[in-house]
Amino acid sequence: QVTDRVALHKKSLSWTSPSFWQNLYQLHSSLFTQSEASTYHLLTKLLLGHTLYKKSTPDHCKTRQFDLARSREYPPERCGYEARYLSVSRSLKHIVIRQNKEGKSFYTVAVELVRRPVVPQQVAEAVRTQRKMMEEEQEFESLVLGKLTAKKHSEEGYYPFYFEMADGEKLSLIATEYSVLKTWVMGINEIVSNKKFVEKFRSIAEETLYSAAN
Repeated sequence: QVTDRVALHKKSLSWTSPSFWQNLYQLHSSLFTQSEASTYHLLTKLLLGHTLYKKSTPDHCKTRQFDLARSREYPPERCGYEARYLSVSRSLKHIVIRQNKEGKSFYTVAVELVRRPVVPQQVAEAVRTQRKMMEEEQEFESLVLGKLTAKKHSEEGYYPFYFEMADGEKLSLIATEYSVLKTWVMGINEIVSNKKFVEKFRSIAEETLYSAAN
């Protein structure tokens, strides 16, 4: 059954639009528990996609390994990485890699072949350092200035990680924001491990898209 709200917007509904997922959640929010709601919003971020650096040269090729400590001197582009647009397919079964957001997909990876995400220790330590700096900055403002501002600590930088695949290969990526790293690591984990919710998510989305198209 299509509600008046969906019917009103069905001409402009597109699953690649943030408004589609916002409307979908509002229409069916009663079907989700609080935990499922968090997972829902996490997966929609993967469906909409992000620009990340993807390693384009095999590990056995003689290219400089990306080193977080020397990233200013040797950025990803000088270490065999290229900027690509990554998203998850509507079925949640594939990671789709495009040259850019509007480009045609040229490489897909089956999510079921992902064994686990790996975040290097160097990155984990850098994140902890950022968090500590933010806490110290807030403490200073509170003690010295007598107030606590809502200023957001910058999370921009390089955050390398990779997905270990079933065939022993790696899908090596670099995010330029910590939030993007977190979204991909947690989101792919959810798709792989939380199959019951994935089926529920897929069913509701497909039914709504079918109804809105008719």
